[in-house]
Amino acid sequence: MTLLDIADRRQFSDMLHSLGECLGLNARLIDPDGHVLESWGRSPAYCRVIQEHVFSPAGCEKEYTGAAALAHQLGEAYIFACHGGLFHIAYPLSGDGQLYGAVLCGPFLMDQPDSSALVELDEKMKLTNRVALDLYDEMNSLPVWPPDKVTQASKLMHYIFSPLVPEGRQEMRRAREMRFQQARIGESIQTYKAAQTPAKYPYLLEKELISRVKSGDSAQAKRVLNDLLGYVLFAEGRKEDNLRARSMELCAILSRVAMDHGSQPEAIMHMTDRFYDRLFRSAGVEDICLSLSEIVDTFMDQMFHLGAQPEEIQRAIRYINQHFASGLTLTEVAGHVHLSPSYFSALFHQRMGVSFREYINQVRVEESKRLLSLSLGGIDEVAASVGFSDQSYFSKVFRKYAGMAPKQWRSQLAK
Repeated sequence: MTLLDIADRRQFSDMLHSLGECLGLNARLIDPDGHVLESWGRSPAYCRVIQEHVFSPAGCEKEYTGAAALAHQLGEAYIFACHGGLFHIAYPLSGDGQLYGAVLCGPFLMDQPDSSALVELDEKMKLTNRVALDLYDEMNSLPVWPPDKVTQASKLMHYIFSPLVPEGRQEMRRAREMRFQQARIGESIQTYKAAQTPAKYPYLLEKELISRVKSGDSAQAKRVLNDLLGYVLFAEGRKEDNLRARSMELCAILSRVAMDHGSQPEAIMHMTDRFYDRLFRSAGVEDICLSLSEIVDTFMDQMFHLGAQPEEIQRAIRYINQHFASGLTLTEVAGHVHLSPSYFSALFHQRMGVSFREYINQVRVEESKRLLSLSLGGIDEVAASVGFSDQSYFSKVFRKYAGMAPKQWRSQLAK
């Protein structure tokens, strides 16, 4: 795909015209090699003097190429100073991990012109007196923009051009979120490093994460999650396998929390399977961290869009999730919530969409997946630890809900 597959020249020309008129700046469309494909407005005389006496146009193209690549990596508009000391905004047009080109706006100054900029330029390029005087004269005609205006111009470029490449918009959002998350995780790591005593696994943070998820507090849930991830990366190093294993543990815990809250178990199990697969396919520590953060959001959406179940059902689910490894019976759980077995059975099926026995088996299978993913024991040991006394029956139930045998499921995760 090229830029002209995204939009034709006339459309780009109209968009650059509108942008340039609004901002009062030269607006250009460049390809990944820095070549100007479309342009609105004239470059200021300052640039023409620079290109005639100091830098060739090829030098400008090289700078444009670098700025577009950096904007692509950042996933957002990039503000840069060119070799002539002037500022520009580069907005990337990206999609599917590929940079198709960029839109450039500029040049402008971010402070009132003075001779110090030309002194620095002269030290690098050894300007003649005449060229230096010409540049100083032309510099006074350049627009001066305060930082807040530059920020608003960057946003305007995003609003205008991001709809051209929808998948690129998603990539840029993820890139921004990834940078923000890694900064927060970095702060957490520094806190652990500064501690006087060796840090132990912060189970209290894990409990707080669960509490925040249950309350629907997304911002605080993310904060706690980043602290947990900071601990894992501090204590166990930036090892993908360790981080992936911890992430899968949290994923399993969150799936139980969602079912505690009354979410349909089949939907949660299907989601969790997709999340396991996603975590295994995530490439790199940063991608695993962001994937887990997005998983937390999805669990919360599932929980709060479906609404809470009646108190009796919530209490029954909590009791089942605490005692599923023992030989639970419908009569026992019905007695715990003070309902008759027949009424409890009908109410449970109506509200949860599955029978009491199916729900227990789903919870057991979900926990067994977590243990299998961590390679904790043989198949027989995993079966016994989740409440199945017969390994063959466990394999039959597992196959029903997971679509494959336990051994096959574990082998697939190891690939």
